[in-house]
Amino acid sequence: MVVDGSPPAVPSPISSPRQTPSVHPSNSRGAKHYERSRRCATSRRRSFAVAAARAAKAVLELREPAVALRSMTAGGEVVEDYGHVGLTLRSHPVSFLRSDLSRQRMVTCA
Repeated sequence: MVVDGSPPAVPSPISSPRQTPSVHPSNSRGAKHYERSRRCATSRRRSFAVAAARAAKAVLELREPAVALRSMTAGGEVVEDYGHVGLTLRSHPVSFLRSDLSRQRMVTCA
């Protein structure tokens, strides 16, 4: 009924209560899906909370004292390169043996 000449009030879609799509607890198929998705969301939140708590704990391995190691020899680095990668960008492995080979009077092929 219009009293003062203004159109009747129409509820705004923004102010209307939130409606859940077809997945609603009232319908039996939707209820299962709704419950499963709710449990998954709860489980995910719990998992993130556990992971955050675990990350917040101090890890004893992170507080190890600094250790001074001897640097590797050039030959050792080449051996490790070949062992891990199968090649090296350093000197050829025989270059480390040439002085010993010449002392033993080995002759080169060149």
